[in-house]
Amino acid sequence: MEYLKEIGQFLWAVINNWAGYCTGGVIVALLWLFSTVKEVSIPRKIGIGVALFFLFCAFFNAWRDQLHEKQKLESNLAGNRPRLRGEIYQVAIGESSDHTQTIVVLWVTIYNSGLPSIAEKYHLSFSTSDGVIKGQQSMLPPKGVVFAGSGSQIDDADKYSLVDATATNPVVSGASKAGLLMFTFPPNNREILNQNLKGIKLTFVDIDGNTYQAQSTLDRITQQPSYYPGGPKVSPETTPK
Repeated sequence: MEYLKEIGQFLWAVINNWAGYCTGGVIVALLWLFSTVKEVSIPRKIGIGVALFFLFCAFFNAWRDQLHEKQKLESNLAGNRPRLRGEIYQVAIGESSDHTQTIVVLWVTIYNSGLPSIAEKYHLSFSTSDGVIKGQQSMLPPKGVVFAGSGSQIDDADKYSLVDATATNPVVSGASKAGLLMFTFPPNNREILNQNLKGIKLTFVDIDGNTYQAQSTLDRITQQPSYYPGGPKVSPETTPK
């Protein structure tokens, strides 16, 4: 019944549009003026052709009205959803204390201009001259991340985990949350990432499952994380136990 009702509403819209075209408008006025001035009736073929043209216009106008209604509804719905945005401010590469894994640490901020939402399921990938390398997300440990060259490590990294900050506590509209993300790679990837890095891409999802991307404009990975306002301290020359 609902289907038949919708067909009836559509046909009624077509009839209304067709009646409007046939009883008014520039074309009808010109035909009337021509008939009056020349004192002749409009030929039957022209009348039928004009009526069919108006019928086509009526169908098109009814379809266009429905399309605009659909687009308006979708636009309203789009405004009532999370609108997350991620920015990568720093990327540092190191290794685990037992030297069995390459570790990449990111300092990331998640912004939200829509409905409150969590952010989760972070995935990191690097594009290199040899292809794409994907990392495995890992919770940040308090110690044990050593950075190449300096032997420095992040103090109390677990307190700054972006996973913890955004997975259970929604980012409200107009606010942001910043923190660290850590990803692990096979140990032989450190030199590849240092020498052949082409791009950095971080993806994550909101509460509705919509996927977002944060692509870094950084052209290199630092060998030691520097202090970022609001972030954890970095202890230099620290040897892991």
